[in-house]
Amino acid sequence: MSNSEPHLTGLVESISTQNSDKIDTDAHGRNSVHMESGSLDSTTYLVLVSLCIVLGIPGIVLLISTHTNLQFNEVTNLTSSVGSILLSAVLAYLYFQMWETQEERTLVQQNQEEILEKQADIQEKQHEIRQTEKKALLDILQRDIQDDDCRLQISNHGAGAVVELYIATELGGTSDGFSGGQKNTQLRRGDSSTGGKIVGPNEKGVQMNCCPQFEATVDENTIEGDFSTITTSLKRMGLDRIKVRIGLVAVDEFGNPTEKSLLNEDIAIHQNMELDEIGNWKNN
Repeated sequence: MSNSEPHLTGLVESISTQNSDKIDTDAHGRNSVHMESGSLDSTTYLVLVSLCIVLGIPGIVLLISTHTNLQFNEVTNLTSSVGSILLSAVLAYLYFQMWETQEERTLVQQNQEEILEKQADIQEKQHEIRQTEKKALLDILQRDIQDDDCRLQISNHGAGAVVELYIATELGGTSDGFSGGQKNTQLRRGDSSTGGKIVGPNEKGVQMNCCPQFEATVDENTIEGDFSTITTSLKRMGLDRIKVRIGLVAVDEFGNPTEKSLLNEDIAIHQNMELDEIGNWKNN
């Protein structure tokens, strides 16, 4: 038996060294597993010690009462007190280990949340940089009105495309029972048989056409149509003046809208009044 002990000790040390080297050469995640495994072995050991204390108390009581002059109840009280102290110490240590492990996990979670927040900030800044680099810059070179139809010649001086371009209209007034409405009308390319709506980066002199639509409500009756249709209906209902707002709205490839005001006037209306009769609309 004495000859086999050195052999077993050497074998155990060899196996422990191999496992330690394997775990230490792994990634950081495996090192964490190694630490948790060590903590688990320590906890298991303490639990076994506690069980041994509890189960060994009766034997210790009998042994002491047999070999000393102390009474059985005296020995029982003494060993119970000592056992309680030992168990309390073991439980306190286990509680401390659990608290320390929980603190480490909380710290790791906080670090992960900080990393995620930093990554989100970086992505947001990168997105803002891309938006700045791909910003569309529109310039209205010319606009022409024929009856109620609108033709705009525009250039895009920016590095980003305009994916949507429309005329935004809004009517207002002070008459009782009248409430204006808002309407958007898509502009289409005049040089495209399919009526494309995209204006590419650095594209110059593009012809865009549309017939702006308007909306108004009088006494809960909603009217929609081109400018001459609206003015005729409103005039028949007894309205003489309305406020007209017209804007050009461009939407870039990131979905960001920008608006340029084309008209914001309080005008007198008459039946069959067309859009080209508004002098400021043509002159602005």
